[in-house]
Amino acid sequence: MGVASVQGTVADAVSGVILAGILDEVSEEILRAGRKHGPESMAAPGHDAGKRLGILMEEGGEVAEEVSLLLLRKSNEVQAQLGRIARRTTYDNGDFDSLREELVQLTAMGAAWLHALEAEGRFQAPQFD
Repeated sequence: MGVASVQGTVADAVSGVILAGILDEVSEEILRAGRKHGPESMAAPGHDAGKRLGILMEEGGEVAEEVSLLLLRKSNEVQAQLGRIARRTTYDNGDFDSLREELVQLTAMGAAWLHALEAEGRFQAPQFD
């Protein structure tokens, strides 16, 4: 096996570990949201596409807010003008925890929607070899 093949294998293994960790977080978020919202959660049966889209867009809006706050924080002029919003953030040292949390929640709601559609018999999940 050549050096490039070994490097590719190692990179694939590292990527797999990282992805597995992210998917674990997404699974935990689906469960947390289910406990918090009960029958109104994304994973609960019986919601129409409009209800589920609303949940997904709410999470997407929170991701957009976190990105906006990151961008605002970079500009001292905007920060001075919008100090109330800028003070809410903690991105002084590249702290992206809030953005990461919102991205996990957005991903979790998308995954829960897919699961609900499959559970309702709307489609079959693809089979991978």
